[in-house]
Amino acid sequence: MYFCRSVDDIDLYTGALAEKPLDGSFLGPTITCLLTDQFVRLKRGDRFWYETPESPQAFTPGEVLYIKGKDIPLLA
Repeated sequence: MYFCRSVDDIDLYTGALAEKPLDGSFLGPTITCLLTDQFVRLKRGDRFWYETPESPQAFTPGEVLYIKGKDIPLLA
């Protein structure tokens, strides 16, 4: 009895979990790509993200450099 007659019959999530992890990672290439795409879209779509160039909430370039040089707990 065959469950999958073709590679096209494999569910995306199941197949992605079965992939060999990338070097230095716990995730395979498919999940890595999907997660990266999702987080990039989330960051670019957030008008309050600290690196946004949109006014009036945008930080100056100097403020962004200052934030990047600090540990998050120290910013509170």
